Amino acid sequence: MIDDKAPVDLLLTNCRIAPSPDKSVERGAIALRGADIADIGSIDEMETRYRPAKSIDCGGGIAHAGLIEPHLHLLSLPFSGMGLDALGTSGLTYSDVKSAIDPEATNAFARYAAMHLLQMGYTTVCEPGTAFDLTALADGLHVGGISALISAPYCWDDIDMFARVAPGLISDAMLRRAPSDTDRCLKELVEVFAVASAYGEAVQGFACLYGLGSASDTLILEAKCLARAENALFNMHQDYNLALRQGEIAQYGVSGTERLDSLGVLDAQTSLTHMVYGSEEDFASVARARTGIIWCPINILHRGYSRDSTCLHVVSLREGSDICIAADTGLTFPVDTTGNAARLLAASQGTPIAETEIFAMQTTHAARCLGIANRVGQLRPGARADIVVRAADDLLDTATELAGVTASLPIEAVIAAGRVVVRERRYIAADGEDIIRAARTHRARVLARANA
Repeated sequence: MIDDKAPVDLLLTNCRIAPSPDKSVERGAIALRGADIADIGSIDEMETRYRPAKSIDCGGGIAHAGLIEPHLHLLSLPFSGMGLDALGTSGLTYSDVKSAIDPEATNAFARYAAMHLLQMGYTTVCEPGTAFDLTALADGLHVGGISALISAPYCWDDIDMFARVAPGLISDAMLRRAPSDTDRCLKELVEVFAVASAYGEAVQGFACLYGLGSASDTLILEAKCLARAENALFNMHQDYNLALRQGEIAQYGVSGTERLDSLGVLDAQTSLTHMVYGSEEDFASVARARTGIIWCPINILHRGYSRDSTCLHVVSLREGSDICIAADTGLTFPVDTTGNAARLLAASQGTPIAETEIFAMQTTHAARCLGIANRVGQLRPGARADIVVRAADDLLDTATELAGVTASLPIEAVIAAGRVVVRERRYIAADGEDIIRAARTHRARVLARANA
């Protein structure tokens, strides 16, 4: 008898599939070939079509696209709960700690971050230019099993206003490692793409400037030109707090967003992080340009910015803009509280947000904000096989409903680029105990250096 079934590497069966935030497939199966999704359909269809090398019975659980963390200062994760303030100006500050992280610690912390995020269902992370040793960072993330976007560290060349208004975000030690210099920034941005090229699709480069009034027109234009040449994302922090917004207006005569618009760098391959104090006119400019906004609700709540900020993110989302949510830092709150923070913040400002909207901001919108929607953010044939399988819940009937409550459902399995990295709620891509031991050892060493 001739077996005409097509070979695949893995078949996920008996799952309720959420291909995107507004669709579901009940009693479905997903076929994987290499790092990609080969097909999606009903169990009967898929078992008729394919001969898998391996199968996983998902027990009726929900299968959805891997979550995307679009803006996370990764090296903060090992220091969670230690009382370090990202804006601190006295005692041991986070700026002091970051400056003391060497390549060995960077690699250990990156592997820890990969494990930590994968266990929470994040399969892609974007590190926004705050790690000094790019090869160590890229290697650690790749070995840890997570896909990543990386950029050059602390790209700034006009820091007088920024240093005056937000001294806690900068230090002499940081400036020794990342001088305020146009040529240095552009050279290191070029190097980002060379480093990333060694890892194929697993690690991608992008052009990230620190922003917040710390970049000259020349640096902004040259960095955006490089991003366009590389078909890559261009990103900056923008309107993080009111003092920085007012400082930019005082220095340039217009808001930071208006300045970027006048320079011609706002487009669909640009994203702005924060926009806490952006005006209606700023959000309108961003919408016209189809520029993405990365919203960090934990920071807004933690810093008390919700009392006087505009926070037009939900309104803009519903008007068709690409708005995604990010943790920003792991210093104070766990990364997987981002969705709940968004829900609380939106409700407190009179714009309650649905769970399915939160799910979309962590998948499809995040992918578009990072310029990678052709590969991730949805479950579909041809997309990268980044898949999260969560435990079944009989109280909810459809995969779409289940996808809206991702934070409350235990993770049974995570597949990253076709590779099973979490199984039965346990990280299996590498020795997790070794990773934790190494991160703990390097954390102690870094703290000792920072205190010296």
